[in-house]
Amino acid sequence: ENTGYLAYQIAEHGGKRGEDYITTTRKDFWKMFWSAATGGVIISFIGVIKNLIGKLSLAPFWQGFLYSSNYSLGFILIQETGSTLATKQPAYTANNVASSFDVQKVGDEPDLRNLAITVAKVSRTQLASFAGNLLVVFPLTYLLAMLFFNTTGSMIASGAAAQKLLTDQQPFHSLALLYACFTGFFLFASGIIAGYVENYVVYGKVADRMRSGVGLRNFSEKWKNKIIKYVQNNLGSLIGNISLGFFLGMAGFFGKMFGLPFDIRHITISAANTAIGFFGLNHAISFSELSYTLFGVGLIGVINFAISFGLAFFVAVKSRGIHLRDYPEFLGMLGRYFKKYPRDFIKAPRERLAAQLK
Repeated sequence: ENTGYLAYQIAEHGGKRGEDYITTTRKDFWKMFWSAATGGVIISFIGVIKNLIGKLSLAPFWQGFLYSSNYSLGFILIQETGSTLATKQPAYTANNVASSFDVQKVGDEPDLRNLAITVAKVSRTQLASFAGNLLVVFPLTYLLAMLFFNTTGSMIASGAAAQKLLTDQQPFHSLALLYACFTGFFLFASGIIAGYVENYVVYGKVADRMRSGVGLRNFSEKWKNKIIKYVQNNLGSLIGNISLGFFLGMAGFFGKMFGLPFDIRHITISAANTAIGFFGLNHAISFSELSYTLFGVGLIGVINFAISFGLAFFVAVKSRGIHLRDYPEFLGMLGRYFKKYPRDFIKAPRERLAAQLK
């Protein structure tokens, strides 16, 4: 019972944070797009730095540690600048969708109409953030690779190394899709860790303990309150970002250490690697291979989202004691809503009342 209650609290914290990743108006939709575009700028630098670290002659552990530090610092920077990383959304929005079963009700039954509308909101918000990330990552990473070459006279990756950056994203010539599944799990796990820490901050009365402890006694009252407020509002996300960074950065190390096919494929990092590989080959690849590689990057993103969202949704639903088989009519209602308002799943509608499903 305690474990179930803890799972419920974690899902609740995730659901509250998920509200920030669900847009209703067109203004919110475009705000999310530009927030993701800013995140794409940071991801481009993360991708370039990651490949430069790969050029260093280091033991696998230290290489993985530097990869992890690069990812973690980048993810924290995304958080602190208020920008968005598309793949972090599913772990939070899934909890928000699940909470609709017991928050939005008609009598004693869930309001399935509003739930269908919530799914549409999640869909278009996720597309906005993916588009914002990718439309920046591809061209900016390419420009950074070009700038590095013009400045140093050497490429970040060339020849076989550049070709490998492309091949690693190709779904049927590598284990990209399997690694994308691992990444989806890591995205889910980092969301769980973030929710657990947020719950601990509340349950453990961390703010009260910091206020009455001696650790901050040398700070002024103003700075003490700022630090306490920051810990209250951001500690969960901070630990979640660090854990995600180390999950992604150390995966390859553990794969090498145990001789297992174990690594990660993250859509935005894969996009950056594709841009670097394309420049490193001096564009000497066919249009079909480039299209195939970009198709692989898209599939990686779909799997990242599906695994992360699916696992988070499963935990959130189970923690509420909800049985989806009790609502078989929901899929039909969602299908009718999509048929009547397909654009709502792609772009926020203009000012009008919520869709009436029949």
